Amino acid sequence: MPLTIILNLGRIMLRFSLLICFCALISGCGADENSLQLYKVTGKVTKAGAPASDVQVKLVPRSTTKAPLLIGRTIDDGTFEIIAPGGKKGAPVGDYKVVLTPNTEMSTDDYSSGNAPKTDSSEIPQTYQSAETTEASITVSADADNTITIDIP
Repeated sequence: MPLTIILNLGRIMLRFSLLICFCALISGCGADENSLQLYKVTGKVTKAGAPASDVQVKLVPRSTTKAPLLIGRTIDDGTFEIIAPGGKKGAPVGDYKVVLTPNTEMSTDDYSSGNAPKTDSSEIPQTYQSAETTEASITVSADADNTITIDIP
């Protein structure tokens, strides 16, 4: 009888240890989007030297950068500030492509792919409207002025 009790206690302790390990794993794994440190990102968009207003500016992370959806919109003087989800200002450290689109409604697929919505007429060249073709980029740094100026031809 004592051997059976010892074996049962061993099984109980093993199960309890596995439960503790599992709880530790699920509570501590993964980075929370809310825990990302954000740094101020501002800029100005011009078209042939004149301020470009009502342009949506989207930062699309390059493959090594993990970031939430980051967008801004130019105002009358062409300036913008990047906003993260929840209205938080800024972007995490990393390399980004800058996509410019007319300020129109975009589908979820357009947002996640970094592509612009289809528009018939736009003063923004198609080159700037896709993450695959845009030449505009920015590297967000913790210790630098994260400002970009883009002049659309």
